[in-house]
Amino acid sequence: MENKNIITILIVIILILAVMIGITVLHPFDSKKPSKVKITSNKTLAEGDGLTIKLTDLNKTPISDENVNITVKDSKGKVVANEMVKTNDKGNAKMDLKLDKGKYNVAVNYGGNKNYTGNNTSQELTIKEKVAQAQLVSSNSKSSSGSGYDINNLPPTNDPYPETNRYFIDENHVKQEYADGYMRTVDVRTGEVHSLGFK
Repeated sequence: MENKNIITILIVIILILAVMIGITVLHPFDSKKPSKVKITSNKTLAEGDGLTIKLTDLNKTPISDENVNITVKDSKGKVVANEMVKTNDKGNAKMDLKLDKGKYNVAVNYGGNKNYTGNNTSQELTIKEKVAQAQLVSSNSKSSSGSGYDINNLPPTNDPYPETNRYFIDENHVKQEYADGYMRTVDVRTGEVHSLGFK
């Protein structure tokens, strides 16, 4: 009886060893290389900015012409954007975002191919509101007529107090207001300054 138990145990051990050897022998035929997908854009973006990713192998060699899926969820877990992007010859791909300001979660998934294994990553994303003044400047920058002056580049002032407000009052004139109540206008075509006195 004892011999039968020993024989049974030996058979089980031999079977386990055979399976392990089989796995070890077959594994080298699976020649897929590991891949790595990475989010390369910042964790904080402005409204209208794009999300960028990069797909490489572990040696940072780009993997081109591959589909990568990007899913964006809002803070409640609802999918607000989902797109399949294709990597270029440098392994880069971009997804244009049309998201309102807020906090999101981005999940990036590469399914792999005959040469590379799949990979995925995720990242928290914050969308900030675009600065309205930048839009105002771009729409009025033509008013400077090549003078070198615009709403961001005005002649210096001698007022020791900080500026509190700056805005176009018409297409050629910017009004500046200071903490002590002083006001002035600047002609962006010529840089000419006119004092408006104090409030």
